[in-house]
Amino acid sequence: MTDKKFLNFFLFYSPPNREICERLINKAHDQGLRISHIVEVSVMRDEGSVEILKQYRDEYHDEIVPWMSPDTAMLKALDICEPSSFFCYFSASAKMKLASAIAGMYRATFAAGMESVASFNMDAATLRALKKAAPELVCAMAACFEEGINVLHGHRYFDREWVCLTEGGPWWPWIPRRKNSLAPAGPGDEKIDLVCIPHLTRDLMQSYDRRDDFNSSQPMDEMRGKSVRSEHIGFTKRLFAESMRQAAFNGYGYYQFLESHGPFSPNNPHVFDEDSADIVPVYEAYIAFLGEKVKSGAIQSVSMKEFGDWYRKEFDGVTAPTLACWRDLLHGSGKEYVWYLDQNMRVLFAPNRGGAILDLRPYAAQMDKEIGIDTESLWDMSYPFIIQNHHRYTSLFKGMIKYEGELIDLSERFFTVQELRRDDSAVTIVFEPKELRFKSMRCVISMQTKITRNGEIRFRRSISAPESVGGKLEFCETLRGTWGTIDLPTNLAGLTLTASGGDRTHRLVYAHKGRMIRLENSTHCQVGFPADGFIMTLATDEPDCTAVVREGTLFQSFYEMSLEKTFDFMGAASFETWLFFTRGIVPVAEDNVGNILRGWEAPPPFKTAWGPSAHPLRCPKCLHAEREVHLLEEDGLFRCPFCSFFGTREEINTLYEQLRPRGCRWRGV
Repeated sequence: MTDKKFLNFFLFYSPPNREICERLINKAHDQGLRISHIVEVSVMRDEGSVEILKQYRDEYHDEIVPWMSPDTAMLKALDICEPSSFFCYFSASAKMKLASAIAGMYRATFAAGMESVASFNMDAATLRALKKAAPELVCAMAACFEEGINVLHGHRYFDREWVCLTEGGPWWPWIPRRKNSLAPAGPGDEKIDLVCIPHLTRDLMQSYDRRDDFNSSQPMDEMRGKSVRSEHIGFTKRLFAESMRQAAFNGYGYYQFLESHGPFSPNNPHVFDEDSADIVPVYEAYIAFLGEKVKSGAIQSVSMKEFGDWYRKEFDGVTAPTLACWRDLLHGSGKEYVWYLDQNMRVLFAPNRGGAILDLRPYAAQMDKEIGIDTESLWDMSYPFIIQNHHRYTSLFKGMIKYEGELIDLSERFFTVQELRRDDSAVTIVFEPKELRFKSMRCVISMQTKITRNGEIRFRRSISAPESVGGKLEFCETLRGTWGTIDLPTNLAGLTLTASGGDRTHRLVYAHKGRMIRLENSTHCQVGFPADGFIMTLATDEPDCTAVVREGTLFQSFYEMSLEKTFDFMGAASFETWLFFTRGIVPVAEDNVGNILRGWEAPPPFKTAWGPSAHPLRCPKCLHAEREVHLLEEDGLFRCPFCSFFGTREEINTLYEQLRPRGCRWRGV
């Protein structure tokens, strides 16, 4: 329905570049698009610009949105000696002063309340300050989805680092918690009473695998990423269509366009290896496409304030559980990602990795975080991860199966989504059944993953064979996790690892010694985070299971927890486990220390191989970037678990040959 698919269309307004800005504005208006004009503080000092913006507001029902960037005159007037690229990096006291000053200036300039605001990222202290200064505030552009490590490492031009870490937050609109703007507020949570939207619509696969800024809905970003050129905007159209496809899972669709004068200016083109004139046909084709969608009724062009009012009313003032099933828009690999977000967690499932969890953020832990020069976090606004497979590349939740000792690691098998089901209590991912071939038995595996509203992720894997074949069938559900926000190992000392069953509890305190606990007839294993006051539990109600918890070493700073189950296989078997988080006091004393096994005493793990099972080929695309990733093979086709590459052995060898000359070019050799 049109009334539940929304477009926010943003253009920056710059008085020194008025001619460019007005050309962009006029073309957008000609296409029937309503504009949210983003204005910096300096714009509000320019009387000519103010009058033009008021005219747009009155004639076209446009919106005027302040960008949170105080100018030198405002900092001097308020005696704030804290130059900052981002508003949220100011101290708490400066945020309060500046929020009040900007809100007052906006009212005086435009004779209206400040109902919407925008920035790349805004922490909770910033949002609270703005809401206090402008109680009428309804909507805030508050974070860049998955902006952080990949951009920081990849941004290598001129003399500026791009330090903007906002990973772990929502990709679609949300209501923020009172003390962490990236954590969505649900029923019963303390919240800031406004609606947040992300900065830009992002490709939900490439933003995780690569860079969010090369794969967004901004024309300049798409040109920097080389995915569009001239009037050829196929990626743009696929991004829009995939964003609208999410309405089927969420009851509404959201899309955002944003651009500035920058890439159109010959003096400051922003797309450094292309002429500024090259973006003109891209922009014109893009807005013609959006205008057609608006005119046909496929989407509604609205202001931030209008969208915020609708969202808050539609979802009773809390964050709606959000689901995304995202396909590969750039490479056509057939790969899919399934994202889910609510007040308890944000989680990423990878069907192409056997439904494994690649990213897990425990919102149920209720982590408080504010940033700025007077905070412990300083610039790091990201919500911590239990799993982030691309930053800490062996962190993962996966299933494994053995038959008569032969192992199949499901994270090395390519699955697809058969169906997504959603009701008021849960979201269920049903995967296409798949044949598994052991040396002495063929069977079919059926899998489904259910995420419940009470904060559980439930995994069910079922095996069936055409006839009763006998033999030992073993299931293993295992999580290898960490805790942090960056791609470097972190100190996990003090975490607690527990295995329990009935009235038996065995616990060790993490000390990087490589110890483990293996407890038979168990139903639970846990990792406790005493400093942060929460526990992660992997549980089952199946009888005769074995729980395993294992600490890592300084070389492998992870923890592991697994539940294993063995069946006398008679043609059908299934195993169900679930993962969840609880807040509370974490016991910190070791228990039953006599059952803690030191490294040389421990039995071998369920999977003993290091890395992918006997597939030595490496991804040629990743190798080109000097990143070493082993390929996974199935039926003669090799796929990269990191990027979207796929190909045959012959194609891979051809790409290897293209790489070889790089090392032979010294002095023409």
